Amino acid sequence: MQVRQAERSTDLADIRFVRPMDPHDMKRMRAICDDPVNRNFVDELDQMTPQAIIDWAVGHEIGRDDGWEIMMAVVGKSSYVKESEVDRIQGVVNAYTSKLTRARILFGKSLLPPDLEALELVEIVNLRNPHAKPGQMSSGDKKVAETLRSMKGPMIAAAIVEPQNHAGAVTMEVAGFEYVGDAFFPDEDDILEDGLVDEDVDQSVLSKFYIKVLR
Repeated sequence: MQVRQAERSTDLADIRFVRPMDPHDMKRMRAICDDPVNRNFVDELDQMTPQAIIDWAVGHEIGRDDGWEIMMAVVGKSSYVKESEVDRIQGVVNAYTSKLTRARILFGKSLLPPDLEALELVEIVNLRNPHAKPGQMSSGDKKVAETLRSMKGPMIAAAIVEPQNHAGAVTMEVAGFEYVGDAFFPDEDDILEDGLVDEDVDQSVLSKFYIKVLR
């Protein structure tokens, strides 16, 4: 209940780019990548070497297949955290789109109203610092959404929340994302060249689909 109450506040954190040459930022990024909860939801984190983390942080906005990727740090705000945590990384929000990402997100397109189908779908992924004070990721998601709208124009920010990730669902709801239903979403590695899913993949597990229309 404490997490839910904290996340009901509207402005608990700021955002900025990750600073790859800042040892404090890199220490926080290492903690985020090593956190078992984050690794449970993002398989690639167990392959993140120190250099891979730096490379990831260097690309504030990088090409990704035929799409793009933007990573923003959610950082402590003086009105909410103690002085030593101000401007320190509390988590990161990754926003990206590519051919594979669009193919993955399209599994939830049937849940969208017809008037939104023409907008680009961008996937949002939250990774929280395991030691961060609760409530900050929702504020970060709101501000990242505003930044995406100003940088990229109209789109739909979409978040796929696995059924066991209850805290993630609360975070998206408080950030103003709308729950539109449950659907099967494959991992990118399971999508074949024709956009279909490998027949050996279990499609019975449904995830929650959240969207925020950015216009």
